[in-house]
Amino acid sequence: QTALGATPADTDEFIISDAGTLKRMDYSYIKSSAGLTKLSTTTVSSSVAAAEFTSGIDSTYKLYRLIGQDVQTVDDDVNLEIEFSSDGGSSYITSGYDTVINRLAAEFNNVVTATGAAMDLNNIGNSTNENGYFDFYFVDPSNSSTFTAYYFNAVTRNSDARVVHFNGGGMYEATTALNALRIKGAAGNIDKGTFILYGVNS
Repeated sequence: QTALGATPADTDEFIISDAGTLKRMDYSYIKSSAGLTKLSTTTVSSSVAAAEFTSGIDSTYKLYRLIGQDVQTVDDDVNLEIEFSSDGGSSYITSGYDTVINRLAAEFNNVVTATGAAMDLNNIGNSTNENGYFDFYFVDPSNSSTFTAYYFNAVTRNSDARVVHFNGGGMYEATTALNALRIKGAAGNIDKGTFILYGVNS
């Protein structure tokens, strides 16, 4: 009969039904804690145009993490991109990104600026073991009063059979609430990969 009006204390109790038996449980058992909450997984095992996440990106979390594992494209020497959407994936934003990428390999160390995507990993190969792996974070995407920032680390074995490390980041430079994203090749399809989206608990 009394509104709590604040986050419950650890020893505050809930009443639950366990197969019809009423039990009490402390709030400490169910409260969120720092760490990751897995939201969804998309696995690609045959050729698709893109891997999409069209739900779960909202105001629940301030920070989101997207991991890509064992990614390979159908065609050789393809750039892997991430693009955001503001309409749940009905369309995707292909401009307005200000991205700076540092690319490091044995034979070069240079900076690449990409304006068409939030992440642009160069020259992924399609031969055995020429795969890409990335760890991509994006910040407060549902906030329509600030730019959405993002940053990432990645490693690939490229089309020249050389290991390349990428890191970079940037912002989508518009005050737009973002609620979906896709991972795609700049040309051609994704052939395989596992993509996992997490919310980061503060």
